[in-house]
Amino acid sequence: MALRFAPSTVAGARIAGGSTAGVTINGSDIAYRADATLADLDLQRLGTEFRVPALASDRYKSSLNGHIVANGRGTTPKTTDVTAIGTLTDSS
Repeated sequence: MALRFAPSTVAGARIAGGSTAGVTINGSDIAYRADATLADLDLQRLGTEFRVPALASDRYKSSLNGHIVANGRGTTPKTTDVTAIGTLTDSS
């Protein structure tokens, strides 16, 4: 399954139109990928809205802007393999 985003907003972060995300399931093997341009991503707000206490802390208050490409597979910490590269611009 592959998605191509229209300009979107999630937890206050803006996802640029044309960004993509996908998941492939083959039996018990799960692979995922993303190629996205984001603006105004606040990790603390993301943690609060998605109920991830480790990110909901004040120390993660941020405003991140940039581009990320990620590919991964696996469903447990032991079997997960993720490769990602990104670029941040005008972020705090």
